[in-house]
Amino acid sequence: MALFHGTLILTETESHGGLRLPIDFLFRSLAEDRGQQAIGIILSGTGTDGTLGLKAIHGEGGMVVAQDPKSAKFDGMPRSAIATGLADYILPLKQCLRN
Repeated sequence: MALFHGTLILTETESHGGLRLPIDFLFRSLAEDRGQQAIGIILSGTGTDGTLGLKAIHGEGGMVVAQDPKSAKFDGMPRSAIATGLADYILPLKQCLRN
């Protein structure tokens, strides 16, 4: 998935046998498309996917939110996001999902 001119689009993935980072891809396109209006939220997950995308969002002046690792079933992705030092907010899951 990617954001292009305000529209969420599905893209074909090319399998090169390497590591796929779909959250990073989505977040980088979000940062490029929406700039300061971009908001990236990292929730429970393993690995580091999303971390590079959050850096792009922060670099464009957007907002970065990470789930508090204590409330995450899998804390790898939130911990990676928090370790960047770029998270504007570190919130329990219930606060991340508020309207």
